Amino acid sequence: MGVGTEFVEVDGARIAMLRSADRSGRPPVIFLHGITASINFWPAVLGTQADIYNWCSLSLPGHFPSVVPDGFCREDVTAELFADCVLQAADFCFPGQQPHLVGWSTGGFAALVAASSAPERFASVVSISGFARGGWGDLLGVMQRLSASRAGWKRAVCRWNFRQLARHRWLLNGVLRRFLGRRVRISQDAQPAWDSLFQAATQNDPAVLATLCGGIHRLDVSDRLSRVTAPVLVLGGSRDPVIVPAEASYLTRLIPQAEQVTLEAVGHMFFAEARSECLQIIREWIERHRAQVD
Repeated sequence: MGVGTEFVEVDGARIAMLRSADRSGRPPVIFLHGITASINFWPAVLGTQADIYNWCSLSLPGHFPSVVPDGFCREDVTAELFADCVLQAADFCFPGQQPHLVGWSTGGFAALVAASSAPERFASVVSISGFARGGWGDLLGVMQRLSASRAGWKRAVCRWNFRQLARHRWLLNGVLRRFLGRRVRISQDAQPAWDSLFQAATQNDPAVLATLCGGIHRLDVSDRLSRVTAPVLVLGGSRDPVIVPAEASYLTRLIPQAEQVTLEAVGHMFFAEARSECLQIIREWIERHRAQVD
């Protein structure tokens, strides 16, 4: 499905991406995963629908196989870092084109920040459980507060927690299921994406994840979002415990050309709870705004 892993350099970090084979004439799209996931997440979510797009699956900083520089700390986790990753990938993969951005959770945040930094660069944005304010809910919020603490022992507990999640699939499975809006059986179509999260947990560096969590906790890009001129679809679940529904409404108020769609009884794990519905929404949105660009 992809053509192998490539890298761009951003502020001393190596940022990984998977790219589709050349599909000229199909809409260019940059897909961004969430915290603790990997570049394998979106290809797994899309399945055969990946063939619709000329796509790039872009890594967040510090997520395997991306590498952060030595001494990477919470103060290095900035909105500009996320924006620059997206902009570098856009220039590398789609020079002279206006790609669409589709991001989940922190990937949605990165997409919005990039669109605010270069308003004319992107055709449209789909933010799925994205946010402007970096404080999360539920267990991920607890991990953030531990990592953001001045107490060294609390930061150590955060790193230890990430190590345990990587070592024990049953534990990670339980945590991920907490983020569902309701009890659901993981379907055969959703299983590859679910499995990709377990694979990523064993590959990502717990210390880097903890640093990212603590750094994101202090970010707030609310004042930048009025600069976003691209049309934005704000997609979120009505029972999301991590990025609460009020955050989606908040984004919609701040972004000039925002439309909000709420997925009823869905939590944070859209791909396990409403995969077909979401992929159809994304496809229709991109087709609609592709026509405007063309």
